[in-house]
Amino acid sequence: MVALSVDGVFVQADIPATAGMVFRKQDDSVIFAAYRYLFHCNEALEAEMHAIIIGRWIAIQYFDMP
Repeated sequence: MVALSVDGVFVQADIPATAGMVFRKQDDSVIFAAYRYLFHCNEALEAEMHAIIIGRWIAIQYFDMP
């Protein structure tokens, strides 16, 4: 199995928000980690949702495990 952990970071400033994700095996070893800048983000919930959507897209594209 693959576990996906995500986090979105939003700061009310001119700094772009970020979405981060980590994919792990059952033994907690890291398979893959990534982040992405979100240049058009309005609030923290939007950053979190982007992290989930991007993480799921990567999981579907690159992993054939459940």
